[in-house]
Amino acid sequence: MVLYELVLTVDSSAPGPRLLEFIKRAARLVISRSGNVRKVENWGERELAYRVRKSQQNHHSARFLSVWIDAHPVVLKEVEALARFNRDVLRHTTFKRKFVLPQSEGFLATEVREAALRADMANAPA
Repeated sequence: MVLYELVLTVDSSAPGPRLLEFIKRAARLVISRSGNVRKVENWGERELAYRVRKSQQNHHSARFLSVWIDAHPVVLKEVEALARFNRDVLRHTTFKRKFVLPQSEGFLATEVREAALRADMANAPA
């Protein structure tokens, strides 16, 4: 697996629960494909250097998020597709990282992994 950092530029007016649901959905995808979500960082809201037009709106400020994942390149493409088609994500950029973060699981990764296991157990044939 490869360590990636996915930097998301998100609409600053997007509600927090909807944004959290998108992050959880991406994390579930990564975890279900034998990947790992290492870290999710909120870099806060900032003014943009230029306007970004998406969904017939001009955006002059945005919230920035960083998501560190261990995943295969195919899984990364699926996560990028989720970001591309999400109406709250204005832009996304992926960086391949050469160094390894210490093995730690945050609250989000543990919560999503447990939810994915419960879903797998519920869908398993008896």
